[in-house]
Amino acid sequence: MPARLHSPFLRVRARLATGLLCGLLTWSALAQTARVIPADAKRSQFTVTSNTTATVGNQTLRFAPGLRIISQENRLVRPQQLAEQTLAVRYKLDLYGQLLTVWILTDEERRRSEP
Repeated sequence: MPARLHSPFLRVRARLATGLLCGLLTWSALAQTARVIPADAKRSQFTVTSNTTATVGNQTLRFAPGLRIISQENRLVRPQQLAEQTLAVRYKLDLYGQLLTVWILTDEERRRSEP
């Protein structure tokens, strides 16, 4: 049988514990938004040309089964949302030469990675 919170002290304690838990979850979610792009990720222009391919630079590459396109806000984006847009990106390929991860660059990241 669950314990009941009869005393005001226990109710306040339960509210504080709930508030603390919510605060920790929010803090951990914010802490995970740091954007880490590997140094060996190549830089190029990126255009989605179909549901399974994209033009990267001057070559057409297929999407790997686990493709992740990460927006400037560090969120996952579906390829269909980017159809016919040309974007500055950094990207990584899988062992078979397919696009595995694509990071859409912010203006600051673009300036930092220019030669």
